[in-house]
Amino acid sequence: MASRVSRTLIEPDEGTRARRERGRQSQAAFRKRQAQFNRDLKNKNHQLTRSIEKVLDCIQGDERSDLLGAVSDMARTAGINSSHEGGQGLEEGDRLANWYTNDLAVGSNEGLNDEFMLPDKPPKLHYNGMRLDPFHYMSISLPPEDIAPYLGAGSNTFASRLFWFMLEHSQGRCENNHEEPMQFHQRIVGHSQAMEGVSLSFAQTMVEARLQHRRTGFVAAEIASAAELDLAMVICTKVQEEYEKKGDNMTQWMSCQGVEEHIQEILGKDTFTRLQGAFLENGHPFVKKEVEKLYCKLYDTFVCFGDGPRWTIDTVNELVFEWIMSAFEATEKRYLAGDFDREPGLFSF
Repeated sequence: MASRVSRTLIEPDEGTRARRERGRQSQAAFRKRQAQFNRDLKNKNHQLTRSIEKVLDCIQGDERSDLLGAVSDMARTAGINSSHEGGQGLEEGDRLANWYTNDLAVGSNEGLNDEFMLPDKPPKLHYNGMRLDPFHYMSISLPPEDIAPYLGAGSNTFASRLFWFMLEHSQGRCENNHEEPMQFHQRIVGHSQAMEGVSLSFAQTMVEARLQHRRTGFVAAEIASAAELDLAMVICTKVQEEYEKKGDNMTQWMSCQGVEEHIQEILGKDTFTRLQGAFLENGHPFVKKEVEKLYCKLYDTFVCFGDGPRWTIDTVNELVFEWIMSAFEATEKRYLAGDFDREPGLFSF
C-alpha cells in the first residue's frame, strides 16, 4: 500500500508527461535540422569554392577595372588565405584591380605610351582556405512559434501589445527609469538552471530576431539561429519542468494572453474595451499614457520562460489594483481641471 502511494506521489501526471514528450520530440527535431543544415552548408561551400576557382581561372587581365575589383572584393569577403606560395594571393588580386586605376593614372597621357604593357595573362591566383557561408544572404520567413499568436489577426490585442512592449523595452526603448542590469539578468537567464545554457547576449539576439520579423516579415541569416521555429518552446518546456519539480503550480503563472484575460475579468468589459482602444488611431493620448504605465510596471516584474514573459497571478493582481487607483486619481484630476469630459477617461464611474 505504501509503495503504491509513493509511486502515485512521485509519478508525473499526464499533462507533465505530455509536455516532456513534446520537449524531447522538439529537441530531436531541432538536432536533426541542425545536422541537415551543416551537411547542406558543407556541400554548398564545396560547390561555391569550385565555382569561384573557375571564375578566377578565366581572368585574362584585360577585364574592366570594376569587374576586377569585384573579384578581389569577393575573395576578400570570403576570407581567402593571402599567404600562399610566396605571398601571392589577395595581394595579386588587389593588383589586378589596380592595373587600370594606378598605372594609367600616372599622367593624363603617360599611361597610354608604348612602354605600358599588360601581361598576357595575370599570375595564377591561389585562393585556398575559403570559408564562405552560402546562406549568408538567405533569410527566414516563417515566424518562430512563440510569436505566431501576436502576428496577423492577433496583432491588435492587449496581449500582443504587451508582448511587443516587453521585447522593445528589453532593448532599452523606454524613457522611464528601470531596474539595474544585474536584476534584469537574473529575471531573464538567472532564475532557472534550464536557462544556464542561454547567455544574455543570445537572449537579446532572440529578441532582436523577433522584432525584425515583426518589422520586415523575415529574419536575416546572420541571426537565424536565434529564430528556430520551436527553439523558444523547447526552452520553455525545460523551464516549466524545472519549476514543477521545485513545487511551483504552473497554473499560477500567466503569459501575455493570460494577463489579458485576467485584467479583463478585473476591469470588466466596458473599461477593458477603452483600455484596448487606447492604442487605436483615434485613441485618447492620456489613456494610452496610463496604459503604458501599467506596461512599465509589468516589465519590471516579468520572468522570462524562453518563449516570452511570465507573471504570477499575485504579481498581476498587486500591480493592477495599484495601477487602477493611480489611473483613477489621474482621471479625476484631469476631469476636475476641465481637461476633458469624464467619458474619454479610462474609468467612468
